[in-house]
Amino acid sequence: MIFSLAPALTGGSALTAGMARKHRRPCLHLSRAAFAADPTQAAGALHAFVAANSVTDLNIAGPRASTEPEVASWVAAVLEAAFPLPA
Repeated sequence: MIFSLAPALTGGSALTAGMARKHRRPCLHLSRAAFAADPTQAAGALHAFVAANSVTDLNIAGPRASTEPEVASWVAAVLEAAFPLPA
């Protein structure tokens, strides 16, 4: 699972995606740009990915906050929409 603000991966995030492909591991990239900053749509894609790949452990990667300062809030919004805490 790779989160980013930008539509294209660079640096270590691109390397992570490449290693997942090389080792035939499922990998999903959710960029804020691709989902028009709508965390609920991205959460739907995340749920579909988890179900389709029978994911039990989710590794989350992405760019550093120094490169994409708002990435943490995007990640939190998507994860909260995808996996809401019980009331």
